[in-house]
Amino acid sequence: MKQPILILALVIALFTTGCVFSQANLNVSYDQEKARKGPLSAIKPLNFEIVEFSDKRPEADKIGYKRNGFGQNTANIVTTRSVPQIVRDAFVSELSKNGHIVGGGKDVVLSGTITSFWFDYQMNFFT
Repeated sequence: MKQPILILALVIALFTTGCVFSQANLNVSYDQEKARKGPLSAIKPLNFEIVEFSDKRPEADKIGYKRNGFGQNTANIVTTRSVPQIVRDAFVSELSKNGHIVGGGKDVVLSGTITSFWFDYQMNFFT
């Protein structure tokens, strides 16, 4: 009689301690290889200063949730790098790819507020 109880306890432990219930730590970054020339490349090169972006997202401590097969939140998704740094790196890559200089002077000062940056991971019911 003890063996079925032990097996049931092991099965419950496997399902309740699975990765769907643990926080996901992602290393999110901008892929510089995907930066393309755009309309900014048609103007003369400018010197950009990028001021630190302020993070005004409602839940700035995470970038999303893991969701189970029923759509319920099961764990947080966080990033190892700050969201303002990720956005800044994206701007630096795009401006540089289009022939502009970042940090070389002050023709243009770029600043902003981040209000949305989100990632959802939806599990299928049996995966």
